[in-house]
Amino acid sequence: MAIDVNSHRTIRNAEAALRRLAAELKEAEAAEARADSAVEAGRTALAQCLEALKSCKDARLSLASAGCAARQSLERARRAAQPDQPAEGSIIKFETFDAGRRYAAIRNDGRWYVTGQTGPAGGHSWDDVLAQAIAETYVVVYRGEF
Repeated sequence: MAIDVNSHRTIRNAEAALRRLAAELKEAEAAEARADSAVEAGRTALAQCLEALKSCKDARLSLASAGCAARQSLERARRAAQPDQPAEGSIIKFETFDAGRRYAAIRNDGRWYVTGQTGPAGGHSWDDVLAQAIAETYVVVYRGEF
């Protein structure tokens, strides 16, 4: 049986097309393998990120707990170091360590009124007076009643 030239050419074209398809299939399989590898790497990275996030959350909770305990200790120490409030009618005189500024506070009806400032209409609380003296590095130089 004789094969004509056109049939022979058709077979060669079909074989070439099959080779191209085989090469494309091989490339597609390689791309799929690379994609699978990338997906697995992504999963691993995500798992590591979640573990790091959990560690950060644990550390944050630990720091928050330590900060709360430190604030409570500081508040207890502040209350323990806070001088007793002087009697009604007492005058407290304050001055800076370098004697550059002086002022006084008088206790009337349970509130403290400070010289040289308008302050709240109802006066200051004892805690406010002490906080101001500490913040401005004042020292009490006199305490007494009039």
